[in-house]
Amino acid sequence: MDGGQTPDDPNAAWRRPGGDEGVHVPAPAAAPASEAPPAPARESFAAGQRADIRKWLAGLQIQQLWHVFAVIAVVTTAGLGGMDTVAAAPAGFSLNQAHSTGELTIVVMRARLVPSIGKVFKPLEGRLYLALVANVTNDGTVPEGFGPFGRTVIPVQIPYQTAYPAPVIRQSDGSSARLQPGMTEELIFVWSVPSNALAVGDTATFRVPDRKFGDTATGFGRMWVDADSYADITVPIEGPK
Repeated sequence: MDGGQTPDDPNAAWRRPGGDEGVHVPAPAAAPASEAPPAPARESFAAGQRADIRKWLAGLQIQQLWHVFAVIAVVTTAGLGGMDTVAAAPAGFSLNQAHSTGELTIVVMRARLVPSIGKVFKPLEGRLYLALVANVTNDGTVPEGFGPFGRTVIPVQIPYQTAYPAPVIRQSDGSSARLQPGMTEELIFVWSVPSNALAVGDTATFRVPDRKFGDTATGFGRMWVDADSYADITVPIEGPK
């Protein structure tokens, strides 16, 4: 055989029929899939769980079922953030119940809606006077003058104006109230309100801020100022005597 020549072999691959197809490379074997429990086995397990739950629920009494559903509701609400919106209700007190603000002890007796009060508060067109009567004791060590911007008692969700000539008067003589330390007097807290804001027979809520003795924000020295806490009282509205 001469060098560089193709051997004349009748059995050579290049002479065999189909020899021009090239070498066949088998496809790689597929990776074995992760094994999973047979579907019938999974379904049987789930069915068994459901059956157990049904048996457990069937064995509970009605009262116990309510407890279960209540727990589910609380857990669901907490998971959705609903528990974050619950706010604590403000403190409250009732008629003829003594309530201490820290500075004063207040016993609310009644509230009236009237067109005028003695010779002090004159009738005004389109307006009435909302008057709250209370026994008040000064538990502090300095006089309380109930100035025109006092916040001893505040009507809640009622449009009002500070009554002129004095927001708080003595029941005894109608004079402007000034309460010395240790003294108790029957006082009337007065606000001017639109004539359609309230009616006799309604109820009105009044807010009584707690007080603390300290420095004022405006630099007027130390005196009784509002604290962050308060108490509410709801009072039926009476008419004139």
